[in-house]
Amino acid sequence: MPRAEVFAVKHGRFVAVGSTADIRNLVSRNTTVVNAEGMFVSAGFIDTHCHPSGVNELYGVNTDLRTIREIKEALRKKAAATPPGYWVTGLKFDDTKLEERRPLHRKDLDEVSKDHPVAVAHRGGHTTWYNSKAFELAGITRNTPDPEDGRFFRDEDGELQGQVAERAHNAFNRVGKREELTPEEQRQRAQSGMKIHVGVAHGFGSHNGA
Repeated sequence: MPRAEVFAVKHGRFVAVGSTADIRNLVSRNTTVVNAEGMFVSAGFIDTHCHPSGVNELYGVNTDLRTIREIKEALRKKAAATPPGYWVTGLKFDDTKLEERRPLHRKDLDEVSKDHPVAVAHRGGHTTWYNSKAFELAGITRNTPDPEDGRFFRDEDGELQGQVAERAHNAFNRVGKREELTPEEQRQRAQSGMKIHVGVAHGFGSHNGA
């Protein structure tokens, strides 16, 4: 029976699926009956899509800010506490919210540090901006061709803007130094992330319930 006419739900669980005649006896005066008028009805699923093991939002630089100046200041503070050669990474960047009427540029991130590779990841997950140090370590120049399914954005003069999309990110994955965590530190960070995610989920629940 790939399709059914009626289903019954009690306390959030399906208790019966079948024809109208099969289900009619389950209806009482306290039952809410919804006539879908022949439309297709499917169970819904909500994917919260959390990554608690990484919890980068807790330990990276929050660049969900409104000016490029604020972004640079936040990154500089992290760079000042980070050994040279290690990555300084910003997260949750949203170019559509910038007060400046121009995009972020490689030269902006060069002002943050020339001793650290710097990356600012867009909240959409497909685009990241890098400074010149990062391009240098990755061996990327203005003459480097775009990889398949990726792009190094360039300005009208052919110079690298700093913006990198899709599989072009792979060039940066194996360069520079990154923080190394022990298994215990990873567990602690995952626990911290789960506390945040659970708190957000409870907040949504109470809001929807209201």
